Amino acid sequence: MLQGSWSNVDGGNNMYIEEDYKIAPTEDGRFVVVINAYDEPVEKPRIVYAGGEHAVLFRNSNPDDAVVLTCINKLAQPLMRTASTAFIAEQKQAEIKRDYLVQIEHVKELPVEITPTA
Repeated sequence: MLQGSWSNVDGGNNMYIEEDYKIAPTEDGRFVVVINAYDEPVEKPRIVYAGGEHAVLFRNSNPDDAVVLTCINKLAQPLMRTASTAFIAEQKQAEIKRDYLVQIEHVKELPVEITPTA
């Protein structure tokens, strides 16, 4: 399992920052991202990825419900660069609350600016 770490989203919006997520490859060449469970509904989820250390999971159409995955491990980045879909598993404590398939949208730049904490 590969883990991310904290970062700040610049601009003062209310996006969620994943403190402790995990990425694991699946047998079929895809991967699973395990994140904390959120209360907001999931509708037409997607990941936006620009090929670097960060990605944004839009769980629904409300940008304030987006989840920023920061500091993606270098071993996971090639998976992210080549994949068109991924599985998301949302967990609370040790229990999976929901799981779903997301499309990965590859872009030149992420729609948010992410800066590391000091």
